[in-house]
Amino acid sequence: MKRFKVSEVAKQFGLSTTAIYKHLKRFQTHLKEHVTKEGGITLVSEEGVNILRESITASTISSREITPVSIPDTHLDGRLESMEKAMLTLAEQMKAMVEENRALRSEVSTLQKALEYKVPEMPASDRRADPREVIPTPAKKEPSFFQSVNHNLSEIQSWLQGVFSPFTEILKGG
Repeated sequence: MKRFKVSEVAKQFGLSTTAIYKHLKRFQTHLKEHVTKEGGITLVSEEGVNILRESITASTISSREITPVSIPDTHLDGRLESMEKAMLTLAEQMKAMVEENRALRSEVSTLQKALEYKVPEMPASDRRADPREVIPTPAKKEPSFFQSVNHNLSEIQSWLQGVFSPFTEILKGG
């Protein structure tokens, strides 16, 4: 039985050796008995070549089998026109946004210059390395014992005056 190299089979079918190897792998269960390797060269028996021919013709489409399909241009023309309109609208919107961006940049620049003019430069000793750094607030001083007692005494005295004032009026004879 005659055996053929993969390169010979490829020439016979007008395909690349890579395409033949792909078909050999795809149909390896059917070709297992018909494919051998000798010294690193893959050989295919005559019956294996016939199986390959059938599988290749079944899996490829010839140009004679393809019939061109005509698509009416009116449908595509309408879609193309609507896409062109949408693109023009988007281009106009983008142009307006660019103009608005320029105006806003100019306004920001003007405001920045005005701020630089009005705000005096801060001395280097007052500047923080990191502007996000938290400045510690000074802790509130707790009142001394005598200050709190004095404050509490004055509150108690005003309360007592409010409570006893009606009785003092009676005692004074009024």
